[in-house]
Order: sequence, then structure tokens, then C-alpha cells
Amino acid sequence: MVLICPSCGEEKDHHAKGLCKSCYMKQWRATNHEHCLAYDRDYRLKHRPARIAYLRNYRAAKPEKIRAYRKTRRKYQRLHDLAYEARKRNLPNTLTKEQAQRLLLIGRTIYPREDLHLDHIVPLSKGGGTTLANIHAVPAWVNLGKQDRLPQDVYEQWRL
Repeated sequence: MVLICPSCGEEKDHHAKGLCKSCYMKQWRATNHEHCLAYDRDYRLKHRPARIAYLRNYRAAKPEKIRAYRKTRRKYQRLHDLAYEARKRNLPNTLTKEQAQRLLLIGRTIYPREDLHLDHIVPLSKGGGTTLANIHAVPAWVNLGKQDRLPQDVYEQWRL
């Protein structure tokens, strides 16, 4: 029976409680969150060997596709790593992918021919978080030379 779903407003097949199947399942998963987490965890553990074998075969069959994917995802992987480090140290982590892309775009106008890195002004090890105010795009050699030091320490050392 086709009805208009009160949750999403689309005309879909009626499932239960006057909702379409996708809205009903979203609602059910929200109310049974702990059960869903336990089920998902058990499923992943049970099917882990098969999943590992599948991924190993896929990577062996399509190495060029994997290489191309990793090349396009490299800068986002770095952003993911920065976010992980900030969470691990209980530091603020509010930088979005779009903000990171804008920072890199601005950096490209300042340093047109340089390989750019997103650098923490105050490093994570010194208590700086991964926020828009604490990240800037700099050439790779500057970021690698700065390491985990504060800017004033680096500039003092690099002074000619």
C-alpha cells in the first residue's frame, strides 16, 4: 500500500507505524542503539576472516585502482590522522574537510609552486587543537622543519 511517509514526506510503500521502511528502520535503530552496536560488533568479528580475504584478493587484482584512490585521498587521510591525534589528546577537533580545502586553496595563491601541508600553529603536543584558528597551509619544508615546536622558537632559530 503506497502512502505518504510523515517522516520523509515521500510517497513510498507503507511498512509499519505509518512510516516507509527506511524511516521505520532509522527510528528502530535509534531506539535500539545498544542492540545494534552489539549486533554489528558480533557480525564484524564473525565475518572478519572472509572480509580480510576479500580485501586481499581485491588489492591483488586491482593495484592501479588502489594506487589512484590512495593518491587522491592522501590529503584527506592526513586530515583524518590529525583529527585522531586531537581526539586522543582530548583537544578540540572542529576543522571540516571543506575548511581544509579552503585553507589549501588560499595557500596555493601564496605559495603557487610548493607542495603544501596543513600545519598546526600550536602543535598538538603543546596543547593546540585541530581548529580553523590553529591550522594554516605552509610549504612542506617549513612544516617538516618546524616539527613540534612553537612558531617563535622556529623563527628565532631560522633568523639570518
